[in-house]
Amino acid sequence: MISFPLESVKRCRRCSMPELPEVETIRRSLEREVVGKEIVGLELRRPGLLQDATLEELEERAVGARISGIRRRAKYLIFDLDNGHSLIFHLGLEGLFLLKEEATEAVHLILKFAGGMRLYFDDIKGYGRLFLSPTDRVEELPGLAKLGLEPFTSSYRWESFKKLMRTNQEIKRLLLDQAKIAGVGNIYASEVLYRCRVHPRQLANELTLSEARCLFDEIQKIMEEAIAQRGTSVYHYRDIDGSKGEFQKFLKVYGKAGEPCERCGAPIQEIDQGGRGTFFCARCQPLKSPAKHDIMEDLFA
Repeated sequence: MISFPLESVKRCRRCSMPELPEVETIRRSLEREVVGKEIVGLELRRPGLLQDATLEELEERAVGARISGIRRRAKYLIFDLDNGHSLIFHLGLEGLFLLKEEATEAVHLILKFAGGMRLYFDDIKGYGRLFLSPTDRVEELPGLAKLGLEPFTSSYRWESFKKLMRTNQEIKRLLLDQAKIAGVGNIYASEVLYRCRVHPRQLANELTLSEARCLFDEIQKIMEEAIAQRGTSVYHYRDIDGSKGEFQKFLKVYGKAGEPCERCGAPIQEIDQGGRGTFFCARCQPLKSPAKHDIMEDLFA
């Protein structure tokens, strides 16, 4: 699992790590542009991007190969090559793939394709990661092997989700735990909790069955909506052509501290949870006493 130093997160409270909808948007764009193309060269400008391998190994496996497919696993992008190897990228806090180089020092990798096309990995914060793996062993990488339930996959089932609620962990922290639910980040966690009228500090095992079911349903629903809008560009995120997403226009609480709640008019509040800003409406999302035992029996059944 990719982890980031707490201090880097605290310094970057106004950063937004690409979440599942943003990574899926990038995947679809890359699929259109680079699948079938041959890598004829590469330039690694930040050696720290490449993990557990040398530049020579990267060149040996990538140069001369064609990209046969682009997959996504939670927040990871997987470039499958036609020689049985794969390049696995984690975008870090603000990593981007771009078709045109920008006048910055943030380009850490350039993939050069036959015909002159280039793909730039731009990472202004420097927390992106690149791994190499045989294609048939990608899922064995530690970061991928430990991922939890993922929306839009067979692992995302109500019975499995319900079991995750058997903990006294704050629900917002649980939603961000990639070992439990993969692909959810700070933006969509805040928005889903608002939709379901759940306080971000409510303990998971204090939720009612209907609240837990709402979260299960709305996680996938909001991601579908965000993908349809090509992601959320609150801060740095852009698609490979440099265009911004549009889902920020539909956010109800994230980044709106002090603004009136659309439902009740009370000011949106921001609190700190693990160095990350959490946005919510205290009136619509009150911190409640634990649910009655008979309801919780249903949840734990």
